[in-house]
Parts: sequence; structure tokens; C-alpha cells
Amino acid sequence: ADRYLADIRINNLSILVPNPNQLISDDFAARIFRLPAKTWQISGIDLSLRKYPAEDFFSHILRVSLPEKADFLRFQVTRLKKNGNFTISFDGLGQNYNLAVDNIGQDGRKVNLYDGRHRERLNLEWVWARRQTSLPERIRGLNGVLQVPQFNDLVKDWLPEEFKIAGALQAKFACKGQQTLYDAQVQLDLASAEVRLPYMPVIENLHLKAECLDRVAVINRLEFAAAGIHNLHTGWLNYADEANIGAGIESDLAGDKLAVTATYSRLVPGSHQLLARVSRNSGTADLSFIRTVDNKAIRYSDFDFNAGIVKAGSVAGMLPLNLLPSRIRDQIQTYLTRVDIIGPLQVSTGFSNIDDWKNSLIELDFGGARVINPVNPADFVELHGRAELASGTLTCTGLQARIDNLEIKTTARATLADASPFIKDYEADVALSTTGNGVFEVSAERLQTTLGLSHRPDFDRVELIGERLAVVKLNSSAEENRLDLDVKKMLFIRHGKMLWAENLVAAMVTDKFNVALSEKPDKIALNADLGFFGIPMQLESKASLHTKTLETLSFKGGGANFTRLIEAIKTQPEGAAFLKKYPLLLTGNFNFAFLGSGSLEHPQLDGWLRFPALNLNMPQFSARLPFYVQVKNDNDAYLAVIKAGDAAIKVKDVTFDLGKTNAEVAVNKLFAVGGPELTLKGDSQIFGATLKAEGRILPGQQKLEKFKISLGSSKIETLASEIARIGRFAVPFSLSGNFSAQADLDGRFAAPSSRGDVSFSKINLDFPLFGKSGQAVLLARDFAGSASFDKRDDRFFGIEIKSFTGKMLDAMVKVTGKAHLKNLDRGFKPEIERLDAELSGLSVAKVYDFLAAGLLPEAMVGTIQVKSGDLAGKFSLAGTPDRILATGSASLKDAAIGFRALKHDVEKLSADLEFAGRTDSGYARIGVRNLSGQFGRSLFKVSDGWLEDPTRTGKLSLQGSFDRVFPADLLAMLGGMVVKAVSFPQEGWLAGKLQLSGTIAEPE
Repeated sequence: ADRYLADIRINNLSILVPNPNQLISDDFAARIFRLPAKTWQISGIDLSLRKYPAEDFFSHILRVSLPEKADFLRFQVTRLKKNGNFTISFDGLGQNYNLAVDNIGQDGRKVNLYDGRHRERLNLEWVWARRQTSLPERIRGLNGVLQVPQFNDLVKDWLPEEFKIAGALQAKFACKGQQTLYDAQVQLDLASAEVRLPYMPVIENLHLKAECLDRVAVINRLEFAAAGIHNLHTGWLNYADEANIGAGIESDLAGDKLAVTATYSRLVPGSHQLLARVSRNSGTADLSFIRTVDNKAIRYSDFDFNAGIVKAGSVAGMLPLNLLPSRIRDQIQTYLTRVDIIGPLQVSTGFSNIDDWKNSLIELDFGGARVINPVNPADFVELHGRAELASGTLTCTGLQARIDNLEIKTTARATLADASPFIKDYEADVALSTTGNGVFEVSAERLQTTLGLSHRPDFDRVELIGERLAVVKLNSSAEENRLDLDVKKMLFIRHGKMLWAENLVAAMVTDKFNVALSEKPDKIALNADLGFFGIPMQLESKASLHTKTLETLSFKGGGANFTRLIEAIKTQPEGAAFLKKYPLLLTGNFNFAFLGSGSLEHPQLDGWLRFPALNLNMPQFSARLPFYVQVKNDNDAYLAVIKAGDAAIKVKDVTFDLGKTNAEVAVNKLFAVGGPELTLKGDSQIFGATLKAEGRILPGQQKLEKFKISLGSSKIETLASEIARIGRFAVPFSLSGNFSAQADLDGRFAAPSSRGDVSFSKINLDFPLFGKSGQAVLLARDFAGSASFDKRDDRFFGIEIKSFTGKMLDAMVKVTGKAHLKNLDRGFKPEIERLDAELSGLSVAKVYDFLAAGLLPEAMVGTIQVKSGDLAGKFSLAGTPDRILATGSASLKDAAIGFRALKHDVEKLSADLEFAGRTDSGYARIGVRNLSGQFGRSLFKVSDGWLEDPTRTGKLSLQGSFDRVFPADLLAMLGGMVVKAVSFPQEGWLAGKLQLSGTIAEPE
């Protein structure tokens, strides 16, 4: 160029760039630089490159002019011919930078880089040595300053708006003579920096203060926020001894303290060792290895790793929780509130080469580490022993876990694999035993805090008693795996009292299987003996999991000792309160057995529970309750058949035979989500009555479905008398006949809906009624009829008497009607919709005799004597208990009544009667119409009148007339003497009006 280039000019240049944003293929760079997406074009550009030759130097100048800025860019290179020294000057984009390079002979070249406008911002001077050494050693005698007031001013024009680089930088360099860059004295200050670039976390509020002196670099402060996490670091680097370089840094990562130290030492030329330690509050981790360089080959060897939790340190103190994503951090913190591991705990390993790490020895030393519950640190599991991983085999020898005085000792071996499940084969022996007094207990408080329960369990503690409680032997290549239990006693203490089981000896044996290969055992055998409150039980079972068959099942037990069972019930507050109120003695014997075989999913089961002689004795009460329950399965259901023998109860000195009971209960869908389904079908004979029930019961849903109940008896008097004997009361009536009832129930247990019928036939009732003056017996004969009822949830209960007929006092009675209970806001309210009664053929003389026997006032009895007459009529009731309205009508025919005030009877009485009454006012009145009668030859009529309740006031008011009243008859009626006809040619008669008031006993 010095020889040939003289002058090059390009005028009015146009540049067109289609899709400038696609010029950069690297995605990261393309997103940093702000390039337009559409075609970019500029015209009117003038370029000139001109050489200015002189006697001692050459100078080349490149100028670029734009239409809107003539001095857009000027770039000049000047070189001296004598020694090759050169300068470069750049003037453009608002900046002026200069570089001067002088040849200083064997020492190299002296370089000066400065800002032509603001030397205080950039002015660096150094020597570039000629020797081929490392870069820091070729830069010598560095002096000067570098200052950037604001990075954003330099990059904002070509960075997209969403990205940013900001901050102020100041760096000072000082060297004595020809010191290398290693020996430079450096001061570095970066303030208020911010970096927002693609694919990088946002860095904000970055501050850095660092210095270097005498080959020791110190970070006084490095503080920033990255991805919302606050960071604060200090550290140092000592490279004064090139053969032994050390470094250290202490960090605060969002409150998590961390310290890292490292040394890099030269062992021999080409071989260096790295030693590093990471420290947290709860422990440390150490790593060391050797790096060897042989020509161009680099090899790493002699790896050694050791990490552990110090005594009283914890896993929670080792994890940098504040650096984790919030969701993961919350999950770990929730877990660590329940479980944590406290040191000491140590893990170590070492291997010669990276390729040998799979065969390395990894040792885990528990040394008294504790698994604790942070809520209750006194609740812990203490670990002892060692675990080793060598050549792909994990071995645990003498590994021991201790919970109070419960020890779990484990000896195990496992061969690891490269792929899931990462285990080839294994063997393990685990033993559970107790030390000291041989009693291990867990309190309710401990269980509550350990499991994080919201409420304390309703017991005091559970105790296990025995020395060697359990032994487990597992081996992937053995022909047998087994579990053995030997518990002398299990105690369940509640409110200071205990329930217990004892002498549990059990063994479960399986054939060969390998869990690591996802294998399951085929043959399983289980044998167990247990005493439950002194009642011995035995279990034997064999099954094949491959064929899913139950080969044998036998569960048997029984005994005659109920004393210990009663004593156990007494230890509980509820049982003690019951037995104090109802002290009982339970004697007899029982036995049970359950046998099974067949498919595991639907095995054929057959069993029984027998109480051949179960006797219950309480004060004033005893019972003989023999019964038998047979259990088996039928297809997909379990079926229980219950049969009771000749059971009987005795209340004081009265014995009642309860008859016999037969029932079948089928259980379907035993393990369904909604609960099982029970289908019941049974009958029972009790007190001469037959009770039958059939339908479905859904306990999980608390409801009944299509449940039918029927009750019937041909001797209702037997049922009534037995009930009376139980209650020790006298039945106030004589009852005979038969009845039947049936009902359909559906819905919730608490308030099922139901529909049903009740029917009676040939019911006879002798019901004594007592009044102030004596007793009257109401005779009801041959009553028969039916009624239906309808209950809808707990809102409505209605009953309808369809037909009810019979004889009362030898008169025919027919009753029909409807009534209901309706649940209003304040509870159920009864209401009679209608109750109709029809009466015919009622002898008035029998009614009077019934009332006179004890219900009529004494003043009335003897005053009147009813001798004949028939009564027929209809009556109706309606309303609520607060207001019942009663109406009715009747006709009286051919009645004859004798009055003490009259010497002769009143005969041929007939009348139309109307009845009305209401309960809210006590009003009750009998209206009288068309009353006529005769005494002697005399006739009388009552056209209108009334009579109040004869059992209460007995008031009356009658208005009528009389005609053909003969004086002789009137004298005879009033005086009681017979007067012969007066000897006139013809006897005369009288006529007139009649008005009667007062009471029935004392008419006026």
C-alpha cells in the first residue's frame, strides 16, 4: 500500500441491505444488536482513502462522509520509515482514540493507548515484551487509568430497548520499571452496574471493589442481585508463589453462608494438585485431585472426596434453601419441619482415575447421627455403624438404629447396577429387639408431634414387651425369605387403664424372589398364635401369588374365660361407667373357625361363630343367649347365616321365651369406594309374633334401599301380655285377635321414607273406664280393618284408615279417615284431615247401663231409667289438637225412659239429634229436633231444643207442645194414683205448650 496506493475515491455511494437482522446467524448476537428487520438503504456516501507520502513517514487517511454528517468518520495510520514506529487515530461516532507503538529494541515495543479528547478517561502505557512467554508476563510496566462513566452511553444505540448494559467503571494500574502484569498494583471499582442480556439471568445493583498488590488480589466487596437473589462476596487470591497458589471466598447467598477455599500446588513440573473445601454452618466437603500435563495430553488422577455433617450440624443447615425455586424450597422446608438429620455423619471416597469411579470405595460413617423431629427434638432415631460401596457392592455391617430402647440391627449387602432399579441382587438380616427392661413404649403426645396430628390420639401410650421382637431375613438368591415375630405382650393404655394381647408368635415364609428384578414371591405361608385377653387364637394360611390362589386358610379360637375380657372393659371409662350402672356377669363358652381356599380375588370362605351356652347375669335381669353364625361367600358376595336357639330372658322372677331367629346377611362390594352393600333377609319368632325383614343396607351412604318389614301374630294378647310383663305393669284392658303389618323403607338412616299397611281381624277389646262414681267396661268385639301410612323423609307422616268395622256395645261401628304429621318450622304438628264414624243398631239402654256403671254423676243415676230405644248416626272429626271440630247427626227410635219424678214411663220416644263440639272452647252440645213421645193417653212434641254434655253440666232446654192430655192421666203421672174416668157422657182433654229447662237430674 505504501508503494502503490495513492488515492481512491468513491462518490455518491448507495448501500442497500435486505433483511439486516438476518445477517448474523448466531442467535445470541442477533438478539443483542439492534438491526432493522426491513430492508435498509442509505445513499450519498462519499469514501476517500488517500496516501500522504513524506521523506520520513507514510500516512494513510480513510474518510467517510454522509449527507447529514460530513465528518462522520476519519481513520489515520502513520508509520515512520526509519524504525517502523506507527500511530493509529480513530475519530468517529463521537469518540477519538489513539494508539502509538514505539520500537524500543530488545525489550520490545512501547504501547500508549489514550483518548484524544479525555485522557483522564483512557490513558494506558505498557511494554509488549518480545519473549514468547505467557500473556501476563509479556505485558510489562503497565501504568495508567481506564474510566467508563456510563456503559449505557456506549451501547444504547445498538442494543435493543429490552436489553441493557449499564454502570460506571474505574480502573487504575501502576508498575515499577519493567514489572510484569502479575506484579501490577491494580485498583478496580465498578458501581451501579446492570446487565440485561438474552439467555442470561438479570443482574442488578452490581458493585465491585477489588485491588491487587504484591501478587495478592483481594475482593473487598462484590454485591449484586441475580434472578432476585441477593449476593454478597469477599475473597482473595494469593499467587505470590507460582508453585503454590491459594484462593478463598466467603459468600452470603440470600442469607445462606458459604465459604470456599482452594490451593493449586505444583508437585513436579507438569503435575499439579488441587485441594478445595466448601464449608457451611453444619459441615464441610473436601475434594482433591492431581492434574498432569504430558505434552498435549491432560490427565486427572488420585481423586479424594470427603464430606460430612459436624456434630450438632444438620442437613437443613447444609442445603442452600434460599437459592432454590420457591416451589421446591417450600416442599423441602415442609419436609424438614418433620424430619431432619443431625451429625456427626461422614461420607468419603477415593479413586485413581476418572474411569475407575464405579469401582471406588465409598464409605458412610454414621457415628451417632440422629434422625430427629424438629418439633420435638427429644424424639429421634440414633444411627451407628458403617456402610461401604466398593466395586459396585453396597455393604452394611453392624448398622444400628436406636429409638429409645428399641434397637434395629441390620447386616446387608447389595450389588448395584447401571440401570434402574440400580440393584442386581441383595441380602439383608434385620433384627428388632429391646434393651434394658424389655419394654418399648410410644406415647400419644409423641405420636402427635412426630406425625403432625392436629389432635391428640385418644389413648395414653402403646407398649411392646419382649426381648427379640422381630427378625427379617431377605436374600435374592435364597430359597426362602422369612419374617418372625415374638412379642410377649402388646399393651394399649387408655386413661391409665390397659387392653392387651399376649404371646404373639408368628412366622411368614416366602419362596425365592428378587425385588430388584421386579419379581414377587409365589408361595407365602403364614402361621401365628395369639392370646387376646386370655382367649387363644391360631392362624394358618398358604397362598400362591403367581396363580392368585389361596391354598389354605384356617383361623380358629375360642374359650370359656370371659373374666379377663370383662376386666379389660372395666379399665376403660366408658366401660367402667356402663358396668357400674349395669354390673354384669358373663359366663359360658364360645368357639369360632374360618376356613378358606380358592382364588385370592374371590376365595371360597366358610366359617362359624358358636355360643352354645352364653349366659348374661345382671341385677334383676338374666339372659340365656345361645346362637350360631355361619359365614361363607356366594359368588361375589359374603353371606352370613344367623340362627338363634331357644333364647330366653328373665326379669326379676318372670321368664320370657324369645323364640327363634334366622337371618341371612349378604355383603357385596366390600372394598368399593362408596362402601359395602348389605342385603338382609331374616325372620324371628318373639312373643308369639313373627317378624320378617328383607332389603338392602348401605352403611357407607347411611341409607336403606327397598327395605321391607312385616310383623304378624294370630294371638295379639300374647304379645301384649309379654310386653306388660317386661314392663311389670298390668294391662288395663283385655285383648284378643290377630294382626299383621308391613312397611317399605327407603332413604337415610336418620329419616327414611316409608310406606306400609296395618290390618287387624277379630280384635276383641274389653276396656275398663274409671269415673268418680265407679268403673264402666267398654266392650268392643270382632273389629277388623286396615290402615295405610306414608312417611316422606322427616317432613311428612300420613295415615289413612281405609276401613275399620266392628261391634261396640253390640252396635255396628264403621270408621274411615285420614290424618298426618307435618314438619313445620317449629317441629311436627298433627292434623286430622277427616275422621268419619258410622253407627247403627246401638241400644240406648246399653249405653245408659255403660254410663251409669261409673261415668254419670251420682245425682243422675237413679233419676232416669232407660228401658228401650235404638240409636243410629254419623259422626266426623277434623282439625288440630289445639282445635278439633266434631260434628254428627243421629236418629232415636222407639225409646222408653222412666223418670223418678214421673210415675209412668215416657214411651214411643223418637227424635233427630245433631252433635257439635270443639276442643279449644270446651263446647259440646246435642241439638234436639222433632222429639215426640207419649205417656199414658197423652202425647207431647218438642220441636226445638238442646242438651249439653251429660257427663259434665247436663243442662237442657226444650220447647214444644202437648195435646190430648187427659186430666186423669196427668193426675196419675204426677200423683202416682189411678183415677177412673169421670162419669160424664165424654171425658175431656187438654192442649197447650211445653217448656223444659234446668238439668237432666233436676228438670224445671
